[in-house]
Amino acid sequence: MSVIRVNGLVKRYGRRDVVRDLSFEVPAGSVTAFLGLNGAGKTSTLRVLLGLASPTRGSATVFGQPYAALDHPARRVGAVLEANASHPGRTGRRHLAVIAATAGVPKRRIAGLLDQVGLTAAADARVKTYSLGMKQRLALATALLGTPELLILDEPTNGLDPAGVRELRDLVRRHAATGGTVLVSSHQLAEIAQVVDRAVVIHEGRLVGSGPIDELTAGHDSLEDAFFALTQTATGVSA
Repeated sequence: MSVIRVNGLVKRYGRRDVVRDLSFEVPAGSVTAFLGLNGAGKTSTLRVLLGLASPTRGSATVFGQPYAALDHPARRVGAVLEANASHPGRTGRRHLAVIAATAGVPKRRIAGLLDQVGLTAAADARVKTYSLGMKQRLALATALLGTPELLILDEPTNGLDPAGVRELRDLVRRHAATGGTVLVSSHQLAEIAQVVDRAVVIHEGRLVGSGPIDELTAGHDSLEDAFFALTQTATGVSA
């Protein structure tokens, strides 16, 4: 079963198509990398998936429905799109409490999540005093509040120190090991290659490759080499 289906998706801003006839699927139980250069259309695609933007044409669904049609969406999908999405005047603990109340999630989960993402000591400090890495950790805790089946993570390692990157890698592995599904966008190809089993590669809004990692990297020394071969071929540049 596919948890995510993107079918013929077009997203246009003004006169520019940033996503162009994009189609791919993410199977249940997989950890899938969503890869592309800056401006490739990754974040625009994720915003449509999460109901934050409307498709110009085509569709993008989770669990067979548009995100907005899900019952209790926070309990099915957890997302990290922007580390700065939390209110700067609230404490980290208060931010999670507000989100929990909105999503109908028990507040008793908050203490454990703060510990899980390494924010217990800073839980009662205001978010405006947080570093980028701390804001990223808070965004991860927010995504995990509803114990979701699906995680959608856009550049989740931004601002994280090596310990934070390792913790994120372990979190993704645990989520998949318990039957969850993860779609993760990242520029850190060597790091992401350690945790994903599939990849979707886009370039200038179009799909240029998708499938299991071992198939995509066949004939290449690494995921990074395969990625650049795919994107350079798409622009007519010899790899």
